[in-house]
Amino acid sequence: MSHSSAIMLVMLELGEVSLTAAERALREAGLDPVVRDIPSHWRAAQPRGVWVRMPGGDAHAVVILTRVIPGDRLGTWHEADSRARGIVSGYGVNFFENVSRPHGHSWSGIAARAYSVFVDDIVAAVREWTGWESTWSVTPVVEPARKRDARLRRLAVSKLEGGALPVDIDIDPLMLSLLDAAQASALRSLLDTLFLPGIRWRFPRDRTGARLVNRGRVLLHECAPPAHSSGKGLWLAVDGPAPGTTPRLVVRLAHTAGRGAFHRWDRIPEYWRTGPHEPGARTLAGPHEPGARTLAGPHEAGPRT
Repeated sequence: MSHSSAIMLVMLELGEVSLTAAERALREAGLDPVVRDIPSHWRAAQPRGVWVRMPGGDAHAVVILTRVIPGDRLGTWHEADSRARGIVSGYGVNFFENVSRPHGHSWSGIAARAYSVFVDDIVAAVREWTGWESTWSVTPVVEPARKRDARLRRLAVSKLEGGALPVDIDIDPLMLSLLDAAQASALRSLLDTLFLPGIRWRFPRDRTGARLVNRGRVLLHECAPPAHSSGKGLWLAVDGPAPGTTPRLVVRLAHTAGRGAFHRWDRIPEYWRTGPHEPGARTLAGPHEPGARTLAGPHEAGPRT
């Protein structure tokens, strides 16, 4: 059978192709269609369409009359342009979210469309789209209110009691020797202006909110860049406690990759820097304890405890 003969058979089966037929079929399917004007820039045979409001009221399906041609697969149809062969009258149905809906599609940004010469196909498409909220939307996972309140209370207690949290400054002389004179001088300046209360307050807690993140690491400043952009540099960092140990934080030099690090404060120095170094800031063994680690290396004039 030739292409033109197949189209003639389809035309005989179609019956009436009109907005009236579409409205009637949609109403018989239990929907609530309304005939009214459509946007002027839509390509349609008539300036009116059959509007069906979707559940929730934030979306519509609009049936229009247009010219279509058969698709490559049996039973599929596409919108026709003026140069196409085998053009017949058919239906188009457009689905869009309301313009006022946040992140919704504009009138010209139709979310989905379908074409057919059979009104039953159009009705089936509209009925399928009535479940758009569950199909095209994602319900966010929300923490139960009571659980969230309990977690925030534990977090508040943890932060308020964190004022006595030990913060050790443990600068490994071997790591320090990897810095040149200018980098070592910049490091001394950073250590002299550490804001320990800010570090204690903002260091990440675990998901319960009650404890410091085990083996957590916050990168403060890149003291020496990596040889390659994907390599590891030398960072001033704050490390959290190991599991099962006494809660304490340690400021140290770390050979690590800043790219992709989860916690980086190098762009928010107000979190961890202030004026003069906090009086009484602890070294690894304490300010007056024997055997305290010091910041001493090839560029140091003397120890800093």
